[in-house]
Amino acid sequence: MQNKTAKIIVRFTITIILISFIILLINYFSIVFFLQSQFSSDDPSRSVERIANELEEKNYTLSYKNQSYLHNNSLWVQAIDKDGNEFFSMYKPSEIPIKYSLGDIANISKNYLKDYPVYLWKNNENIIILGYPKNSIVKYNWSTSIKTISNIPFFLLILLLFNIVATILLATVLGRRLMIPLKHIIDGVFSLKNEKEIHLQEKGLYKDLSQSVNETSLKLVEKNIAIKKRENAIANWIAGISHDIRTPLSMILGYSGVLEEDMTLLDETRLQAKIITENALSLKELVSDLNLATSLQYNMQPLTLRTVRLSNIARKAMANCINGGILHNCTNEIIVEDENVTALIDDTLLVRAVTNLITNSAKHNKKGCHITIIIPQLPCDLDYSSIIIKDTGCGIPKDKIKELNEKNSFQVSINKTHGLGFIIVKNIIEAHHGKVIIESKEEQGTVVLLKLLK
Repeated sequence: MQNKTAKIIVRFTITIILISFIILLINYFSIVFFLQSQFSSDDPSRSVERIANELEEKNYTLSYKNQSYLHNNSLWVQAIDKDGNEFFSMYKPSEIPIKYSLGDIANISKNYLKDYPVYLWKNNENIIILGYPKNSIVKYNWSTSIKTISNIPFFLLILLLFNIVATILLATVLGRRLMIPLKHIIDGVFSLKNEKEIHLQEKGLYKDLSQSVNETSLKLVEKNIAIKKRENAIANWIAGISHDIRTPLSMILGYSGVLEEDMTLLDETRLQAKIITENALSLKELVSDLNLATSLQYNMQPLTLRTVRLSNIARKAMANCINGGILHNCTNEIIVEDENVTALIDDTLLVRAVTNLITNSAKHNKKGCHITIIIPQLPCDLDYSSIIIKDTGCGIPKDKIKELNEKNSFQVSINKTHGLGFIIVKNIIEAHHGKVIIESKEEQGTVVLLKLLK
């Protein structure tokens, strides 16, 4: 859980850093583009140079292109000689003088002329003045040392590193402020699978989310309490019914046994008594199966676990079926590839499970079949040992296979075909934290694999 939360915080921090870095790059290129666009062809220094050169080359006349440029941008131009007298002008405002002293020239080269921003260019002994509209350009005179200029790249690098460090620190602080409460919520969500009651603080940015998790937790707890009560009620009801049935069953078996052995009765009457005895015994077995299935389903059956050889389980189960007359119409075989294959099991319950599977094969194949129990030499995987019970009978339809392989054993339909036998098998194996896998094809037999923890 800690690793997952740390990963979220790291990813969040990296995301903020990347976003900040991208924003810095965008800002840098935007500034460069802006400066290039503003100080390219419209740079006043370049403009006055271009116009001055053309005036000199064309004997102080301007091309139509430059005249249009001056007119469209409300610019004016003036040429003065070495004595400070004007000898050429175009679009010049009326307030601009036509004669300048040396002091005037020195002053306007750094400042304004009648509040007009002006730029000067010297052609031989003449001076060209390019004037801009008032309030269109801001001019500032400043000076600095070469050392300062040379230190600008280093300063910018330090500034960039400072921005990166500050971004990382801010991202970390912000990430912690956002992720610490979120960590509690994540822990709470993961705790929901364990069905624990959760109490998150319902405040801050994640107030609604914390409230939802708390409500979900409360509903789960209430639901589990209701399910537990229902399961206890079902188990107690089944146990009570089973207990109430045992007494009349014992009386029925007692009287039917007496009638069956009474030689003074007619043969037909004794046969009827025998049928009563057989059905009563079936009913008694069904009640016992129901009790066992319920106990396993609701974890009421204590397991006595010990390491047991699976070959012994196979032989005991097969012997029970042979002695009980179950296999009178079937042939059987036990194949033990390795006598040393063991599992941690309750041997009484596992014998019951294997016996049930053999009984199912015999009951569902009235015409007979060959039943084989195999203890494989090699386990199916590293954690499990296995027992395989297979027959050569009529098989099971695909839809029934899907039902039998359902995770919840009580979802298997109880009908004349399958009854409680396979449910008990699944409950026994699941109580051992094992797996039951059944495969079958119609008219080709059935294979059941029991996987048990070593």
